[in-house]
Amino acid sequence: MVYHNIANLEVGVLTKYLNSHFSQLNVNHTDITHPKGDQIYEIYATLLKSILNLPDRAFSEVPLDLICPSYDPDVHGNTVPKFLLLFHLNNCLQDITNKELAVSPQDFFYPCPDRTRAILSSLVVFHRFLGAIRPHMDCITDFQKRRLAQFEEMKQRVVSGESENIPALIDAEKQKMAEINQQHHNLEAEWKDLCDKIEVEKVRAVELERQKEEQVVTLKTLKCSVESLQVKLDSLKEDLVSSPEEIRARVTQLRTQRDEMSNSVSSLRNAGYETECRLKSFATGQHRIKLLEAECVELRERVSALQPKSIRRDELSRQQRILKQKLDDLEVELKNLKESIVKEHENLQWDRASHQRVVSDYKERIIDVQKELEALRERGEEADHELEELNRDYHRIICEINKVKESHSNNMKNLDHLSKKSEQKFTLETNKWHDFVKEKEFVFKECLDALTAANDENVPVDPSAMETEE
Repeated sequence: MVYHNIANLEVGVLTKYLNSHFSQLNVNHTDITHPKGDQIYEIYATLLKSILNLPDRAFSEVPLDLICPSYDPDVHGNTVPKFLLLFHLNNCLQDITNKELAVSPQDFFYPCPDRTRAILSSLVVFHRFLGAIRPHMDCITDFQKRRLAQFEEMKQRVVSGESENIPALIDAEKQKMAEINQQHHNLEAEWKDLCDKIEVEKVRAVELERQKEEQVVTLKTLKCSVESLQVKLDSLKEDLVSSPEEIRARVTQLRTQRDEMSNSVSSLRNAGYETECRLKSFATGQHRIKLLEAECVELRERVSALQPKSIRRDELSRQQRILKQKLDDLEVELKNLKESIVKEHENLQWDRASHQRVVSDYKERIIDVQKELEALRERGEEADHELEELNRDYHRIICEINKVKESHSNNMKNLDHLSKKSEQKFTLETNKWHDFVKEKEFVFKECLDALTAANDENVPVDPSAMETEE
């Protein structure tokens, strides 16, 4: 169920609002999500009495004996007060919701949760609106009562025949009005001068805004330069073969300067933000000037309305005092506005000078850092040349070592081959020698046996038997 002109509030918001403003109801979520007739009747009656500013006995003490002489409370119960509440609640809701939502008897006897929530939302929103607007309505009512009393007093004075020299009073009031008109013209002239000054300040504000944008672009460019220089510095640090103490100290100093520059950028950004706030204050001043223009137009209309001769002396004097007070207030306001504009202009000039000093200092620091980074780049190039020479020597030594290793491995292979051949030859010669020794031992044994036999037999020995083979 959708109602286009109704703010359908949440159940928690409704219960919190009702309990905070009407603690005697003690409303919970169940009273809205699962409404009952008696509880809903009490809630509707309490809200409607607060909205219509009715006494507490309303909708409960009804003079039914005058309305319906045959009314019997034992027979009819509380039906008539409920229908009386239904009548007033229906009229109130139709006025609030532009006849989009109406109340029927079913909403009392068989309430629907969605309709109950919609009705309560409309009543709560309107009650909140009344709570905010009622002090202003009371103030307007009191003012109307005072005006009515003044009018009655003036009427009584006129009716009682109070004699007054009306033409003389009118001439005096005309003279006063002429003076007021002259003051008004002077005020218009001052206002025009102030408008011209404001236009000049607008041009200055636009110029200051342009300078601020240029400073922001310069800051972004400087930030990108610092980041690129930092990247170059990191690359140079990575390319260096060694890290001497002097370069370390230099890098530490550059980091400190980078932090200082970052702080300067932050302060410059804060100063830009303050400048933007001051520009917004200029916009506020323009709004105040528009309000003053509207008051001047209103004063002009009221002055033109005061010119007819039918205006009485009291009304003219009262209008004169009000206009004089208004003019005094406008003069004070314009004076304060002039002083504030002059002060803002001085502050803007000072901020501009400080910004220029900061930017120039920042540029000088950037130049110093660029020089130092250039020196580091030259040192890095020298280190690159030294590194290239070391790399060439390293590759040459590696090639020589590889050649020596290769020749050594070849020599070792040759030595292994020769040692294997020598071992094989030695083994072969050893075997031959063993065979030769065995053969000679066998021959020597035969000779020994022959000598033993010859010695035993004393037989001469044949010399040919003693020959040996080589």
